[in-house]
Formats: sequence, C-alpha cells, structure tokens
Amino acid sequence: MIEVRVAHLGLDRTTNTPVVILQEKEGERVLPIWIGPAEASAIAMELAGVKFARPLTHDLVKQIIVGLGGDLRQVL
Repeated sequence: MIEVRVAHLGLDRTTNTPVVILQEKEGERVLPIWIGPAEASAIAMELAGVKFARPLTHDLVKQIIVGLGGDLRQVL
C-alpha cells in the first residue's frame, strides 16, 4: 500500500469542479481526484483546522468507532 497526503486542493478551470491532488508521502507521483463541492469544503475545513459545534458524518463515525473501543488505522 502506498501512503499519500493531500498536496493541493483546488478548482479545475476547465470543468469548474473541485479537485484534490494526492501525493505519495515518499515519492513524486501525484493523483488528481475530482470531487464534489461538499467534499472539497470538508477537506478545506480540515486542512484549515476549523472545528464545528457538531461533528460531520465521517467525524461522527470515527468517534463512534473509538468510543466503542475500536481503532481506525487506515481508510482504503
């Protein structure tokens, strides 16, 4: 498995669609993934360290797993 990080979050000017650019943690290759506005907003908020009064759906699921004694190690 290859670990990646969010290298950039932007807008594809051709399609006016948000795109997240993932880059290998230990490499040079990149992978663009076109996403929806809601996903782009959630990623941007996380990158900016913005906290909400109520958790977003994916944050809630993680909190439930941890609260039940589970351990979320990776997402495929």
